Amino acid sequence: MNTPSKLSRFLKYAEAHLGIPNAQLYEQCLEEMGYGPDILHLVDDSSLKDIGIKPGDVIRLKQHSLQWLNSSASKRKQGDRAPSAPSTPPNKRVRFEKRFHDGGLARLYGPRIVEAEGDELEGLPFDWFYYCKARDAWVPVPPGCVPVLDDDNVF
Repeated sequence: MNTPSKLSRFLKYAEAHLGIPNAQLYEQCLEEMGYGPDILHLVDDSSLKDIGIKPGDVIRLKQHSLQWLNSSASKRKQGDRAPSAPSTPPNKRVRFEKRFHDGGLARLYGPRIVEAEGDELEGLPFDWFYYCKARDAWVPVPPGCVPVLDDDNVF
């Protein structure tokens, strides 16, 4: 079954394993056109080239979309789900609070929350929160995640 996260995961796979740099940049355009890995092999090459995908990358994406979709890489086990972080379009800003353990805070803005890399969260003297409009409250950033701030640096 095709789900909204499959396109995102396929594009991450394409960057890591197919040698298509910045494949994730095409996600919004592909999503708006309703193209997912389940039908990508049926899409006309010119449609994909029109959104800026290089001709060679079009071939790679189309050839590998069904293979990926039918592979174990596209399947997620229940325990493998990503932390529930807000999915905010890049043109919107999320309000973040950096709350220091010894008191004080800093308010910052950014487009989204991502998974932390390695052990970069160990021993930090602060905790991250984001403002959730639906709850009308400050909510802790999910464990193992960090905000991407407006200056494009992860925290």
